[in-house]
Amino acid sequence: MIASARGMTLFDQDGNVVWNGQADSLGNANFNVTFTDLNYTDTLRLEAVKNGESITQSISLLSNTPVILPMLRHDIAITGITPYRTIVSDRTMTSVNVTVANQGSVQETFTLIVSYNSTAFASQMITVGNGSTVKWLLIWNTTGVNLGNHTVTASVGQLPTETDTADNSLSRIIQVSILGDINGDGRVDMKDVSKVAAGFQTHFGDVKWTINGDLDENGVIDMKDISTTAKHFGEHYP
Repeated sequence: MIASARGMTLFDQDGNVVWNGQADSLGNANFNVTFTDLNYTDTLRLEAVKNGESITQSISLLSNTPVILPMLRHDIAITGITPYRTIVSDRTMTSVNVTVANQGSVQETFTLIVSYNSTAFASQMITVGNGSTVKWLLIWNTTGVNLGNHTVTASVGQLPTETDTADNSLSRIIQVSILGDINGDGRVDMKDVSKVAAGFQTHFGDVKWTINGDLDENGVIDMKDISTTAKHFGEHYP
C-alpha cells in the first residue's frame, strides 16, 4: 500500500476543479461528487503527485454515488522458484522455473535476476500486466560450481514508489554433488543405482518417479539415466 499522496485534484472534462484533497493511509481517495442532474454520469480526471511521481487517472462517476478511488500502486512479487531437480551434478544444465506476479495496479517492465549465492547466472527483462502472473524457465549451467548446497535466488529491484519489497526475492536450496549421486549423500552407491532402476520408464507424477534420477531432464527415467549412474558407481566426495 502507498501512503497519503499530496496535491490530489479531480478535474471535469472542461478542466474545472471538482474535488481537491488527500488520499487516506491506504492511498485511496474517498469523496462524493454531486451533479445537477441526479442521473448524470461524467468522466473525470484525477491527478496526484507522490514522491515526485505524477499520476493521472480517468474515472467515471455517477451523481451522488460514494467513490473510493484506488491510486496507482507498484508492487511486484516473486511467488515461486521451482528447480527441476534439487540435487544436480557439477557438470550439467538444469532448469529452474520462476513465477512473478504483478500485485500492483499498473503494467510493469523490470529486470529479473537469478543467482546462486551472490553470483548471477541469468537475467531477463520482463513485462507483466497488472493482476497478472508470468513464468520464466531458465537454464543454470553448473560447470565449475563448487560441490555443496547453494542458495538460488530470484529477485527484482525496488520499483519507483514501491513499499512492499519483502516479496521482491525468493530463494531455494539446490545441492551440487557428483554425477550419479541421486540421494545427496556425497557418494554413488547401490542406493543410487537401485533408486534410478526402480524408476525405469516412469514419468513425472508416476508412483516410482524420482525427479533427481532424471539426469538429462528429458521427462523420463530411461537407460541413459541408469547407465550414467552405474558408470560413476563408487565415486564419492570428499
